[in-house]
Amino acid sequence: MLVRGVAQLARAPRLGRGGRRFESSLPDHNYTDLWRIVIKFILYLVRWQLSTIVMTPVIAAIKNSPSIWGTKEDWIAVIVANLVGGAIFFWVDRFIFKSKAIEKWEILKKGRCHDCDKIDLVRRLVLAPGGYDRTNDTNPEYRCKECSEKKLLQLKRKKAIHYN
Repeated sequence: MLVRGVAQLARAPRLGRGGRRFESSLPDHNYTDLWRIVIKFILYLVRWQLSTIVMTPVIAAIKNSPSIWGTKEDWIAVIVANLVGGAIFFWVDRFIFKSKAIEKWEILKKGRCHDCDKIDLVRRLVLAPGGYDRTNDTNPEYRCKECSEKKLLQLKRKKAIHYN
């Protein structure tokens, strides 16, 4: 869903370039991405709530509850704890798995090393801090463990990769 900023008739100069402007310079807003995040957040919280069935009896056993399934208060406490945990870790997980502050490697179980021609488990650095981005590389270079460590050191020396 695309929502436009407020459209308003702007003043047009009598002489000079340009014409009448009918749209304000307010930005358009794309709410599709927002809805996608909201849906992912809700599904993430539902996934966290699935552990309630396991956690409540564990809490009941730890506190020597009269019932193995726990009390009403045990269930409420676990549900609230899962909501809080899910709300916190949704953003932590997004940072960990979407952040460019963390290296992202692509690994092949069997392949030929670009540098030494050894056939083994090979990998290539796809993303790294400092703007290193080979996501759309049309000719990716995979390396064995030893060669990829050497290449990583070279990139760090050239300051193509840097960690704050």
